[in-house]
Amino acid sequence: MNEQAPTTLVSTVWQEVLQCEAPATDHHFFRDLGGNSLLGLQATVQLREKLGFKIPLRTLFRNPRFGDYVAALAVLAAEQESVEATRN
Repeated sequence: MNEQAPTTLVSTVWQEVLQCEAPATDHHFFRDLGGNSLLGLQATVQLREKLGFKIPLRTLFRNPRFGDYVAALAVLAAEQESVEATRN
């Protein structure tokens, strides 16, 4: 997974869902940007569809800061790629 593409994608989804400006690395989905659990679910579903892999909702709750969330998605993507590689 290319680092720049997911950062831009997550930023775009967060901006759309939260109706906010581009988040900084340390912006907190809930405290700084006004997110709630329903908006978190909406963002997660959009990202699942756009990125093409399973993203547990708990990923956002465990990594609510923008930079941490993007890093967690990179780990999930790598794990998914590893699982797919072992299947082939």
